[in-house]
Amino acid sequence: MQLIRSHPISSGFDNSTYNSLNAFRFINANGAVVPVRWSMVPVQPFEPISTTDPGKADKNYLFDALIASIHSHPLQWRLVVTVGQPGDPTE
Repeated sequence: MQLIRSHPISSGFDNSTYNSLNAFRFINANGAVVPVRWSMVPVQPFEPISTTDPGKADKNYLFDALIASIHSHPLQWRLVVTVGQPGDPTE
């Protein structure tokens, strides 16, 4: 929780980074297994949430802002794969 609280919160879904909770297995043609984790990092610049914006009172504001953003310009994320360590849980 300390790590989470040490980073600013994103202003919306369109400029948030998404991380896998579990490791996944990549298997090559020879059958070698490598555990990996993924992150989706936005191309859109990060914007921290504004605590003074009165428009954020509606419980659906994140979804409404995402839809408005999609209609105004393309949204993009980069897929970042981090190689795990042997024994990382993949269940």
